[in-house]
Amino acid sequence: MRLGLPSTAVVGDRFGVYDQAVAAIASSVLHDVGLITSNNSDLMVDENKLRREKAKVRKDLKFQALSEAQALPLKGLYFDGRKDSTLVEERVDTKRYARKAKDERLCLIEELGSRYITHLSPSFGTAKNRFTRSLSDILKGSQEIFLNFWQMAVTAHLL
Repeated sequence: MRLGLPSTAVVGDRFGVYDQAVAAIASSVLHDVGLITSNNSDLMVDENKLRREKAKVRKDLKFQALSEAQALPLKGLYFDGRKDSTLVEERVDTKRYARKAKDERLCLIEELGSRYITHLSPSFGTAKNRFTRSLSDILKGSQEIFLNFWQMAVTAHLL
């Protein structure tokens, strides 16, 4: 029997508790309730089970947020871009050097009501390239003229 732990994963994420601690607490609660015994330990919660549940919950929440964003018409589209300095390790021959690199992020929000739509932090390339590709996913279902207008506006803003 598979035990779903979506609320446990969300609460652990919300309070920033380590997966190992959340798994130990969840297992001890199930043991106190009597669902886990010395003979039956099928419902034991380990940190890997919790990580898989967190990934599943995050994926579901992201899909839900994107589908809600596609269902409602956009009234105003605003950008919140930021570049942070991140310490990265660079290998040259056999030596490793620490250097600062710019980490680029781009957040897209609808200002009326301040509804968060999505954010991008590209692992390669620039946020501009990644964002113009994913903009069509965000605005699916819109008319073709409207979609072309938004893509041109985004590209002009990011230049």
